[in-house]
Amino acid sequence: MGVLCIIKKSNFKVIYMCIKWRAAGLLLAAGLLLAVDELISVTAVAYHSQRQAIQQSDGTISGNMARAIVGIVVLFCVWGRHPAEAAWSEWKPAGNDYYNDHDDSHLTCKAQVQALKAQVASLQYQLSLAGGLPGPGPYPGGCTWKMVFKIVAGVPGSSYALWRSRGGYNDQVHPSLTGHSHYRSPDLDRWSSLHVTKVKVSLVTQHQHTRDIIFNAHGSNRDNWFSKDRLISSPWTDLKTAPANFFSIQGDDRHGRRFFINRSYGGCAHDWGWLIVLDPGAECPWEKRVKSRGNNQILFSRKANSVQFEQGISKHLVSTHVVSSSSSLSSSVVVVVPLLLLLLLLLLLVVVVVVVVVAVVVEVVEVAVVVVVAVVIVVVVTVVVVVVTVVVILVEVVVVVVVVIVVVVVVVVVVLVVVVVVVVLVVVVVVVVVVVVIVVVNEIT
Repeated sequence: MGVLCIIKKSNFKVIYMCIKWRAAGLLLAAGLLLAVDELISVTAVAYHSQRQAIQQSDGTISGNMARAIVGIVVLFCVWGRHPAEAAWSEWKPAGNDYYNDHDDSHLTCKAQVQALKAQVASLQYQLSLAGGLPGPGPYPGGCTWKMVFKIVAGVPGSSYALWRSRGGYNDQVHPSLTGHSHYRSPDLDRWSSLHVTKVKVSLVTQHQHTRDIIFNAHGSNRDNWFSKDRLISSPWTDLKTAPANFFSIQGDDRHGRRFFINRSYGGCAHDWGWLIVLDPGAECPWEKRVKSRGNNQILFSRKANSVQFEQGISKHLVSTHVVSSSSSLSSSVVVVVPLLLLLLLLLLLVVVVVVVVVAVVVEVVEVAVVVVVAVVIVVVVTVVVVVVTVVVILVEVVVVVVVVIVVVVVVVVVVLVVVVVVVVLVVVVVVVVVVVVIVVVNEIT
């Protein structure tokens, strides 16, 4: 979920009046709020670090790159009217210039305290997501953040085109996380009049808050707030210090990579970055595999730093439905190659059994050698079958699959040739023995 924060200038008048009349109380409340915020930050970082370490040790994290599936959304939200301002205007007896009514200034202080309590409730909810205190239940929308944009992975259309358009999109319904469509608020068209101070981009996986990226939006426009020099905080420790060749909403036009935070290009297999939303159009194999599940796929690093996209996605693609959906070629390879290798193994086992039976029947000295050779052949081919199957399913790189298939075929052919030679030698020995026996018998008789 992404959030964009706005504080109107008039709010500072409210804060000023509150400090004037109840300075001690307001400072105490603000101090408590900052303490809770700091506690949440420390607890969340410690919790997520511990959780990642446990998951990695248990093998539950299948890669460093988180894949976007249906249910992952990216949202941008705006802080429009501060709760203190709303409370003040609600209690004001009459008139428009309610900030000049100093007789009701105690109501301003009360409203400000209520606003601080609302923010504490919001922070408590965020802490509950990090596994700390029990939260208040549903996401406390309306007290601090206002959603203005949402992207749902797999939903048709261009996320960037929607961002650049005008007017609302699906704004007749509540823009909750549970929806299955994009959302655009008409507030985006009034950016300059909203006096935006912060933007929070939140990544949500299967309705669970996963990552937050917060930007300073003072004096920004609708597009330039998403930049490295405005970054306040992020889940990646190297984002502020590492170089970045792309850090913008527009991203890489040529490849359709939007909301793109990228470290470096080095060819498809060596692209490093932190966050990407894939618009229609793909060039690299890792993009094509991911986009086979639909447009607007959202990828972000699960590590504490940047990740190599190709490697991260390949490690994460371990379930059969993800592998088979990447392309018709790779899905057929995943099915055909193990079956082919299994048939070759069965054929080889049959040949080995025949060789052993022949050797036993004729009672030749070479039977032990034949058995040893047969066992070695079975072991070698079995190992090759296992390795190739694992490579095909986990790596899912067509070039590697083709190379492995060629190697396996060569090995199998060589093994079959050896087996045939052994069989021929056994047959020759048997024939020679039989001929010698017949000659000896004839001479004796």
